[in-house]
Amino acid sequence: MKNKLFLIGVLGVLQSGCVGTYVPPPKPEPVVSLSAFNGKTVSIVPQFDPCIGKGSYQSDSHFGVYVGGSWNETQSNRFLLRVQVIGTYVIMTSARLRLGDDIIDLVPVGITDMSIGNAETCTQDFAAPLAVLKQMIQSPCWLQVITPTGTIEGSICQDEDAMDGLKKLWTVVSQQ
Repeated sequence: MKNKLFLIGVLGVLQSGCVGTYVPPPKPEPVVSLSAFNGKTVSIVPQFDPCIGKGSYQSDSHFGVYVGGSWNETQSNRFLLRVQVIGTYVIMTSARLRLGDDIIDLVPVGITDMSIGNAETCTQDFAAPLAVLKQMIQSPCWLQVITPTGTIEGSICQDEDAMDGLKKLWTVVSQQ
C-alpha cells in the first residue's frame, strides 16, 4: 500500500512539472558586431521595465514596455534608444526623457515596426546624443512615449533589467 501511495505521489509531481528549482535565464550582454557600413556596432536587446505604465494611453490590453539600445562608431556621438511595446499595437510618434529638471526630446528613426508573432510587438528606435545615455544611468530617468491616442510613461527603474541593459551598453560603448 505504501509503495502505491509513493508511486502516485511521484507521478503527480512529475506530471505537474514541479520537480527542481526555477533558474531564470541569464541577462543579455551587449553584442558587438562589425559592419563595412556602420563600423563597430554595440547593441543590447530590449528588457522589460515594470515601472513604465499606461499613462494616458487608451487601451483595454495589458501590455509591457521593454527598453534597449544600440550605438555605432560611424555616428559615435549618438545612440538609439529602442522602445518595444508587447501586448498591443501602438504607433510611437515621438518620445521624451526627463533627467532631473531637463526634458530631452528624442528623434524617432524610421517608423514603428509592428510584428505579428506570439504577441503583438511594436518597436521604435529614438535617436539621442550619447551624453544622454550616460545621464540616464547616473540619475533618475522618466520616459514618455507619445502615441496618437495618448502617452505611455513611467520611470526607467534603476534596479530593473532595462536599466541594467543600458548600463552594460554604456560600459562597452565608453571603452570604444
